[in-house]
This record gives sequence, structure tokens and C-alpha cells, in this order.
Amino acid sequence: MSELIRSKGQPMEAELSAGIPKQELRNEEKIYLRDGIDMKKQAGRILLCLSIALGLYNSLQAQPYLYYWVLPSLEDTSYLGSPYANAGINRIDLSTNSEEVYFEEYGRINQVLSNSLQDLLFVQHRNELDIFTSDKQDNIGVTFFSSDWVSFIMDAVLLNRIYLVSGDPGFPDKIVILNRTNFSVLDTLNSFRDYYLGPRNFDKYFFSANQQVIYDHKNDSTGFYFNVFDSFSGSIINDNFKCGDSGPFPYGPTLEYGKDGKALLVWDSASGFLFQHYTWCDLDNNSEGATIRFPWRSKAYLSPLLEEVIIERVDWIYDLPLGEEPELHTGDIYIFDYETGLLKNYLKLPKGGQILLYDSHPDYTFYFVGGENYSSYEIDLNQVITNIAFTDTLETFRFRSCEELEWANDAGVCEELEDDLSEVKTALETEDSLAAANALAKFIALVEAEKNASLTSEGYALLYFNAEYLADRLTKPK
Repeated sequence: MSELIRSKGQPMEAELSAGIPKQELRNEEKIYLRDGIDMKKQAGRILLCLSIALGLYNSLQAQPYLYYWVLPSLEDTSYLGSPYANAGINRIDLSTNSEEVYFEEYGRINQVLSNSLQDLLFVQHRNELDIFTSDKQDNIGVTFFSSDWVSFIMDAVLLNRIYLVSGDPGFPDKIVILNRTNFSVLDTLNSFRDYYLGPRNFDKYFFSANQQVIYDHKNDSTGFYFNVFDSFSGSIINDNFKCGDSGPFPYGPTLEYGKDGKALLVWDSASGFLFQHYTWCDLDNNSEGATIRFPWRSKAYLSPLLEEVIIERVDWIYDLPLGEEPELHTGDIYIFDYETGLLKNYLKLPKGGQILLYDSHPDYTFYFVGGENYSSYEIDLNQVITNIAFTDTLETFRFRSCEELEWANDAGVCEELEDDLSEVKTALETEDSLAAANALAKFIALVEAEKNASLTSEGYALLYFNAEYLADRLTKPK
């Protein structure tokens, strides 16, 4: 198949798949095909499930932000990932910081998972996977054999299905498909075994926007390549689909996050991933977007509505005891616009937390810091950083470029850039937008003059485009 994506809604005559010469096809024999899938047949399935999906989504708008965790009993001595012998399940409403006991005594628990819509809870214990609704403790679940360890859950609401990526722990090799209404097993897709041997990050699977296909990123330094599977049959549609024109890459790329046909990929120009480049690709439409140059080691996510790229700065800690997380979550959260790649907001939160995203509340995300004195922080994804705070962040980028990453190698230029930003901030603090714009114009002019001279391409892009974004928000300079 030469192309994966064709124009949406365009009829293709099915002479190749049906074996009928083009000129002999009657109008009633024409069918809609996309990516080798009979869309006429699929349309009935989609329409049947669409009302269910819309009703479910509307009912979840009042759903609280729920975070579940296993609460071992005092006599439970399990540790380092071993199953809890006798445990309960607690949950917290992150929007109110109110905690409640979901199960006081459940028994042995290996893991607890929930879907992004938060209407279902999956509890794996012994040789069973139990499924519960979030508003009541009815076991509506299904039992698997002990070898079927669920690595992660893909919720296909449009198809009224749940996809459980499962297999032996550390070696998932199949997807079990459940009916989302009665949770009966519809099918088991084993074709993935033909493509992977050994442990892999199977949480890198993600659906297209219409959930007709499943994408999986391939390790290939020459470009953004993906395997493409049929969601219904599990058969391979394209084993070498390239999205966009980028590549080759010195280090990477790897898939950081995938959702609804959009992929966020990370790559680097030097080893160690001490500074990173994030590029998004729209696989459904075979288009590539802006690249975000981030000057620290980090983790990144796509917001539920795919309008923001959320990047969290992380530090790497060596020589930790076995079982402890080597990545330190710094609490430095940067939110970029998905389309332009420009900084939208910055938040400084306590260390050691985790970002939680919920499709049921797409305009917000939460940063949750666990422990005995747990706390949660709501992040409004629509909030835009103030001009003063943006100037502080731009200064941080300048310092990082000049002092730590060697993206700027002229001390005199670095000092002059620092002075310009100091003048911008002073003017903003006195509410003199015109003076701030004039000072920022000097900063931008110097960055432009030093491009490919004392500034590397990474340093230039990081400083220039973010400074231009700030300039657009200020009074035009004279």
C-alpha cells in the first residue's frame, strides 16, 4: 500500500480488493475504503456506538477527578512490586482533596488501573481482573488466567470496546477486546506477536481519531515511522508508514505520547537527552507540526483536547536503592501551544508529584503529590502566563543557553541579552508596555544578529521564537 492516509470521505473503487476490473464496477458496487478498511461496513458500527459515547461523555462532565491507590493492611509485608496479600483501595477527589475508602478489605491486589474517562476501575488480583464502575462497587468484570497480565488499557468509546494489552508480565503479546456494555470477551488479537520479540513499551499504542486503526511507533532514526493495525481484526495495514518529512535524527526519535491520531515524538542532537526536541505529527492527516526545543531532561504529554503540549522538567538521580524511581519530578511544568510550539504558561509546583490527565475534564489537569500528607494542584490549561512571568522564563532559557548548554558562546552577547531582559522586566513592573517592547526589540535584534555566529540553531530558536511571542503581547515598539 503506497499511502496510508487518503482524503477523508473520498470514494475509492474497490477493483483491487474485489478483483473486479474498474470499468465493470456498477455504482452500487462502489464502497468507501480508507486504509484498506470497508468504511461502509464500519459506519454502521460507528453510528451504533456514537449515541452511547455521547451519552457517556455528557454524563461524565460532573464526574470528580478521582485518583486510586492500594492501601495495604498493617500486617502486609509485601514490597518492591510484590502483590499486596491483604489490601484495600482508597481514592481521592483531587478537586476537593477529600478521601474515601473504596474497598476497606479487598484481598490480594497486584495492581489498580482506571481509564481516562474515570467511569471504570480495573483491579488485578491473583488470576483475575475485576471491573467496577466508579459510582458503585458492583463487580461487572471478567476473569483471566494468571498469565494474562494487563499492561495497560485502551478505551475505545466510539467502538463500544475496551482493549486490554496483556500477556506475561513484562512480555505483553496480545490485545484482549471486551464489549464495553457487558464486558464479554469479543476477540483476542495475536498478530502483534509477529512484530515484537521481548519486552516493549506497549503503552505506546494509540488509536486514530475515529479508532478504526491502532498506531505503534517504530524505532527508526531516519524518520517518524509507524506500524498501523486494523482495530477490529488486528491485521497489519502498513508496517512502514512515515509521518511528515523530518529526519534523520542523531538520537531518537521515540514516541513520548500518542492520542487520537496525534503523536508527540522526542529526539535530540546529542546523547544523554539533557535537552530535548519535541515534534508532533498528525498521523491521520499525514502532517507534521512545530518543534519545541526544551533545554532540560523532561517528560511530555498531550492535553486531552490536543491543544497543549505539557512538559515537566525531570532530573536523573543515580545510585538509588532497588525499586526507587530514578527520575525526580521537579515540579517545573511548562505548557506550550500545540500548533505553534510557543510557551503558554509556566508553573512551579512542589517536587515529587505526577501529572494526571482526564478526558472527562479536558480543560484541566492535576499535579498530585502523594505520601502521608498528600496534596493536589489543579492546572487550568486555558490560563496564559503573565508577561512578567514570561520574561522570567525567557531569562531562564537565556541562562540555560549561555551557562549550561553551550548554545551561546560569547560572554559579552550573553551579558547584553541579560541586560535587555532585565530592562524588559523593570518596564513591565512599572506597567510601561511601550518601554518593555522597545527593550525586547533590542533583545530580538541581537538574537537575530548572532544566529549561526555565537548562537547555535537550538539557542537561536529557543530565544527568538519565545521572545517574538512575548513581543506580540506588548505595545508595538517605536
